[in-house]
Amino acid sequence: MGWFRNRVDFSRLIVMAVMVIVMNGLCRAQENECLAAILEKLTSGNQADLMAMIVGTGKGLNDLGEYDLCINNPDTTYATVSAFPLPAYVGVCLPSACNSKHTEIVEAAITQMVQQQGMKAEGKVDFPDSEPPKVTAGNWIGFFGFGFLILLCLVGIGVEYSNLFGKVYNEGIEESKHDKALVDSKNSLGKFFLSFSFSRNLRKMFWTPQRGDDFLSVLNGLRVISMAYIIFGHIHESMQGLPIINPEEAPNLISSWYGVFVMGGFYSVDTFFFLSAFLGAYLMTPKLMKINVFNFIMIYIHRFIRIIPTLALYIAMLLTFVNFMGSGPIWDTVNVFLVQSCKKYWWTVLTFSNNFYPGTSDIGCIGVLWYISNDMMFFIFLPFVVFAYCRNKFIGYVLTSGLVMANMIIVFVLSAVHHHPMTVTKDKNSTEIYHKPYSRFGAYFVGCLFGFLYYEWKKSKTTPEYQGTLGAIFFSFAESRRAVRLAFHFIGTGIVLFLVMITYTETKEPGDLIVWPQIASNFFNAFHRPLFVIGLALFLVGPIVGKSRFLRFVLGGSAWAPWAKITFMVYLIHTTLIIWFYCQVRQALYMTTRVAVFYWFACFLLSYLVAIPITLLIESPILQFEKLLLFATPPRKTNLQKIEEELEAKVGLLNPDQIHSKESKMNDTKAD
Repeated sequence: MGWFRNRVDFSRLIVMAVMVIVMNGLCRAQENECLAAILEKLTSGNQADLMAMIVGTGKGLNDLGEYDLCINNPDTTYATVSAFPLPAYVGVCLPSACNSKHTEIVEAAITQMVQQQGMKAEGKVDFPDSEPPKVTAGNWIGFFGFGFLILLCLVGIGVEYSNLFGKVYNEGIEESKHDKALVDSKNSLGKFFLSFSFSRNLRKMFWTPQRGDDFLSVLNGLRVISMAYIIFGHIHESMQGLPIINPEEAPNLISSWYGVFVMGGFYSVDTFFFLSAFLGAYLMTPKLMKINVFNFIMIYIHRFIRIIPTLALYIAMLLTFVNFMGSGPIWDTVNVFLVQSCKKYWWTVLTFSNNFYPGTSDIGCIGVLWYISNDMMFFIFLPFVVFAYCRNKFIGYVLTSGLVMANMIIVFVLSAVHHHPMTVTKDKNSTEIYHKPYSRFGAYFVGCLFGFLYYEWKKSKTTPEYQGTLGAIFFSFAESRRAVRLAFHFIGTGIVLFLVMITYTETKEPGDLIVWPQIASNFFNAFHRPLFVIGLALFLVGPIVGKSRFLRFVLGGSAWAPWAKITFMVYLIHTTLIIWFYCQVRQALYMTTRVAVFYWFACFLLSYLVAIPITLLIESPILQFEKLLLFATPPRKTNLQKIEEELEAKVGLLNPDQIHSKESKMNDTKAD
């Protein structure tokens, strides 16, 4: 934020210096060829070229000029002069004789100028329309690879609606069991193609039967709302890295009450950590109650299959297509932030090390994927914590609580040693206590604790020995008393609102002014994330025990389910869409709350709409292939089924017309 305030004070100096450098230094760098071309335009009387140069050149800081006017004139070319990565740009329209060769003098001069003002930046001169993007061998591999995936999806549709690789009979089978009958009717190759079927995966995405006793469906709404909040925060963060025509308004926006809601977006990541651990602990506990090495192995295999291929294919898609999907004065930013960074650091994403490397020394591949790496690191330890709980509940609770306390201590020490303030926007080294896994696992294991409690309550419904457990007592107490649930709602809401709004005491102050003493900031940094998810968990107690009908209706409706399924893909693509959209601007953006909210709503809708086909192409086939082929085990035949098969054979000898009806009944039995 300090950059916005500081740069306004010397913006005129930058503009004047940049214009002089571009018109003089760039020409000298090319042995007066560019200067000669400019003089020729000035003296030749060619009004069309001269007007294109005058009108196409920006007249102030972050004025990009008229890009389309300049490049559409055959005798002029467009250059963007910037101080990277600061949002300081000027568009310049020059004669076509000027090009990107020997721009070192200009870039060095800009670098020296901005660094004298105490800012870390480098001068850059780009000619965005100088040549179209090159189609490399990697691009051709990507074109054919994704074309082959599309072909598999189309073949899958044909297998689904034909008798290829097996014939299916749906007579007498409930509609909800048609998919099971379809899968059982196909051989292994048919199941492979079914995994890619667009229509089948789309139907499974949107047709979501919901049981009346599925109280955890409220998490679907929470997941989508949290994703919307993350996009809301990233829209504002990304705008501050773009050419803004009113940069002085940016700090005012954050320091207003509107900025409180922007700051609240940072907690959405903790919400996802909480949900991941809560569901992981709850679903993993029954699998690890018995000592079974196979279950341990399968938990990790399923996780890696769920994440790694999807990440790899998405990065491959990005590297294949994104360079050809736009143009504009600052379109080169896409190449810097997405293409080149992912070409260099794709392996850090697939090895879940991008939260440590390259760190702050360079731009990593899709920066928001630090969350995926942290979540994976936490997940690696989760089965061992759950296994400890399964062997001894007391040890499990002590271990999980100890991990939460350890996180608080680590963050407190880091905050005290490196003097971190309580607000991220005023923290010059926020990555240490925001991105690093050793600073974020507290909220995750709070979710693990609540997962254990919820498992005990659910188990107590059918197993008397669990009725005296801590989870059964806690949730049963809330289930049976409306006043307790209301108290939890108000306490949870109060904790969440307090933590979100308390930061306003510092964000409202100008510049880097710190209001809170360091010791208070240390305690806040140590406790606020675990406390936030505790407040969130208390707020959700009523809905997840089957009470609080209004909240169950708002958050647990079946309309949320399909959108919750594609949240992972939305998280992957939303920053790419934001960069893709912003980097095609022809003029500087005018930053206001209305503009930001409009862009947020558009990006939220577009992210989910774009995520549907990408999910059907990449993620759904992987999950279906795993489910249908890799981990599918043939159902064991009971004695009754064996007797029915013998009867079927005998009946078939007497009356062949009855075979089909018997097959339908057998398929129904297998589905059950």
